[in-house]
Amino acid sequence: MRRVTVATERGPVRYSPAEAILLAPIPEPPKIICLGLNDRDHAAESGMDVLIEPVIFNKFATTLLGHGASIVLPKVSRVVDYKAELVAVIGRGVRHIPQSQAREHVAD
Repeated sequence: MRRVTVATERGPVRYSPAEAILLAPIPEPPKIICLGLNDRDHAAESGMDVLIEPVIFNKFATTLLGHGASIVLPKVSRVVDYKAELVAVIGRGVRHIPQSQAREHVAD
């Protein structure tokens, strides 16, 4: 967050989209927590029943790629399943706070 703050204080910087290399926005996040089969469409396209509660799983920082980077599948995989609709970046440590304070801990 400090590096982002410093960079934005310098003012706008313009790059040609064709020349820019977009990397993962957070290169080494300490945690990546994912929800799977969390909506009817995703469950249907996966051939799974709609669950009462979503499947929770993790990914590792080594799975992050920048825009347009090649995905290298492990030998045991044949397809890539991807879907992302929401990303919440927790900006400050948080534990045992009231729900009314939760938004204070999510980066804008």
